[in-house]
Amino acid sequence: MAENASTVFNVHVPEFVDAIWVALRDPALPVRERAVEALRACLRVIEKRETRWRVQWLDLFFFF
Repeated sequence: MAENASTVFNVHVPEFVDAIWVALRDPALPVRERAVEALRACLRVIEKRETRWRVQWLDLFFFF
């Protein structure tokens, strides 16, 4: 959704970020790999938009 409907996805960024943490900690490697791909797509969408999400989330991810 992040890649194909970025405008619609932007509305759901907070919910996505909350939900993705579960998949990033999943014991199954394929689940974690897909979660990383999804998070990467989300960050690309955030990067392209000048919004408060961009400032908030990109600062958070690049801090760690």
